Amino acid sequence: MISYTEHALMRMQQYGISREEVERVLRNPSHLFFDLQSGRYVAVGSKNGHDLVVVYEKVGDGKIVVTTYHTSKFDKIRTAKLTSGRWVEL
Repeated sequence: MISYTEHALMRMQQYGISREEVERVLRNPSHLFFDLQSGRYVAVGSKNGHDLVVVYEKVGDGKIVVTTYHTSKFDKIRTAKLTSGRWVEL
């Protein structure tokens, strides 16, 4: 089961991201990371030539989407997070 925080729903509306797009990334991410600082997972897929980032928590058998956004600068973000040790790639 996938649920969404109010913040995630607000960001999805703001950025024009559908539930179907989020769930596609969660089912089949091109990259998956664990954020050691927040204890959350970061799944990455694509949307219209940009990276679609979905941050979520695992709760039992379900997932709670915390936020989502698209970016053309994910490589830069990934490098910074991995270099700092904040993220580990799964």
